[in-house]
Amino acid sequence: SLEAWDAVARGDREARDRALYTPDASGWAFPTERTPLPALARDDPAGYAAIVRTNVGELGRNLAAWWLLPLPVWVVAAVGAWRRRRSRRALVLAAVGLVPMATALAFFVQPRYLVVTTAAACVLAGVELASWSPGGRRPALVAVAALLAVGSVGAFVGDGGWWHPVDHTDQRRAGEWVAEHADPGDRVMARSYVVEYYADHPTVAMPYDDLPGILAFARHYGVRWLVVDETSAARVRPQVLPLLARDDPAGLMLAYEATDEGRTTRVFALDPPPPPVAEPGPGLGWTGDGSGG
Repeated sequence: SLEAWDAVARGDREARDRALYTPDASGWAFPTERTPLPALARDDPAGYAAIVRTNVGELGRNLAAWWLLPLPVWVVAAVGAWRRRRSRRALVLAAVGLVPMATALAFFVQPRYLVVTTAAACVLAGVELASWSPGGRRPALVAVAALLAVGSVGAFVGDGGWWHPVDHTDQRRAGEWVAEHADPGDRVMARSYVVEYYADHPTVAMPYDDLPGILAFARHYGVRWLVVDETSAARVRPQVLPLLARDDPAGLMLAYEATDEGRTTRVFALDPPPPPVAEPGPGLGWTGDGSGG
C-alpha cells in the first residue's frame, strides 16, 4: 500500500507495521489487498511525488553523513567524474554508481543500497587525487586518510552505526526457553524474528492493536505463549510495553524473563490456555497473501 511504502521511505517502522498488521473488519485477519508499486505511483501521482521527495532528503542525509564516505571525499569524486567526463571508462564507472542511486530514489533509500555507489566514488576520488601535483597530493592524501578514520569511528559507534554490538541475547534466551518448555504444536505470538527462530514453534504475528485486541487475536488462533521483547515493543508495538512492567496482567501469567544488555524479553502463558485451533494464523513477515515472507 502507499501508506506502507511511505512509512518505509521515512524509516517509520511503526507506521509500516500499522499499515500491514492492523486487523481488518473481521478482526481476525490482516488486509490482503496488495497493488504493484508502479500501479500505486500511477494511481496517486501526488502521493508518489511525496515519497520521492522523502527519498531525495534521505539520499542527501546519507551522502552528507559520514557513515558511507566523508562529504569532502564525495566532492573530490564528483570533481574527478566531471574532469573525466569524456572518458568512456569514467562514464561507465559513474553510470554504475548512479544506477543504484536512481533506483533508491524511485523506491526508498537505505545506506546498504548505496554500497556500489560508494565503491565507484572511491575509485573516482582516488583517480582524481592521483592526478594532483605531488605538492598538493601528499597533504590531500593525509587529510583524506584522517577524514576516513574519523568517519569510520563515527559510523561504527553506537546503535545507529554500521557495527551493532547488540546481539539480542534476551530474545534468543526467551526463544530457547519456549523451545524447551512448550509442548509440541503449541503456538507462539511474537514480533521478534529472533524469538521465532529459536522458539522453533508455529509463530503467529502480533497484530497492531490495543492489548485486549492482541490477546483476543491470540486466543482466536490458539496461541499458548505470548513473547514480548523490549526492542520490538519500543519500536513497533508500544501497546505491549506495559507488559514489561507488570507481573500479573489480566489473562496472562508470567512464565519466564530474560534480561541482557539492558533489554528485557518476557514470556507469558495465556491463562487460561485457549483450546487448540486448526486454522493457521498469519505469520511474521506478513506479505498479504496469507503467508509469512
